[in-house]
Amino acid sequence: MRILRNLINVVYVIVNALYGLVEPILDMGWKNRILGVNIEKDLAHLNRKKLCEKIDLELLENSDGTKVIYTGFYSIPSTAKLRLVCQLKRNRGRQYGKNI
Repeated sequence: MRILRNLINVVYVIVNALYGLVEPILDMGWKNRILGVNIEKDLAHLNRKKLCEKIDLELLENSDGTKVIYTGFYSIPSTAKLRLVCQLKRNRGRQYGKNI
């Protein structure tokens, strides 16, 4: 089981690297507007790695008011990134008395 997990991790890293190389070539039309949200030019022109580095540099506030610096966002799988964003959104909603 451990060998299979390691093999899957290697394949994931290779596919992710290939996607990183191909993504700039493919214009999927998601640079300036995503799901109805206008994306500012400085963000629209950053590549995946630069966007992740930007997230790493941002200070995020926990619901108890403490500041946490997240590092390694680039290396987290996509689903984990989505899960983190959903949790941060939920935490932020709780700060304002909303249940998201």
